Amino acid sequence: MSEIVYGVKESAKALRRIDPELRKEFDRKVREIASPIIDQAKSNYSEHIIPSGTRRVWSQNGRKLFPFTVSKARQGIRTKVDTSNRNRSAISVIQLNPAAAIFEFAGVATDNSLGRAFTAKGRRPARVMWPAFYAKQDQVTGRIEDLVVEVEQLIERELG
Repeated sequence: MSEIVYGVKESAKALRRIDPELRKEFDRKVREIASPIIDQAKSNYSEHIIPSGTRRVWSQNGRKLFPFTVSKARQGIRTKVDTSNRNRSAISVIQLNPAAAIFEFAGVATDNSLGRAFTAKGRRPARVMWPAFYAKQDQVTGRIEDLVVEVEQLIERELG
């Protein structure tokens, strides 16, 4: 998220060229390493942080956004490894559930009634995912750095 580990994208891209199966193993290891952040984020979701109005069905342009349920919010958290140039981060912990994503960021860019309602429940924007990241940042970043060094050594052996 905000901590930078250099060489992740390059290592993952090189692994894909050398052996796609090694790249899949790299992705599995990244998901395992990021699991403390995911576990922390899941534990940050609870019934008392959800405003009652978000339990109702709400659709916009034919896309169902709400109701917000804790169980679906917890299921929506994933780790993503993306080496494309359009993304700044090679490794991200993302929320796929629309209601939980709205809950996470409502009121960040603009002051709006939904953001104020969520904030009234005691949570500022970036309500669940960022606090989880900050709580586990040092633990996860160190392990990612170790993985990148391990992969770089493997690449050197394969190419050298």
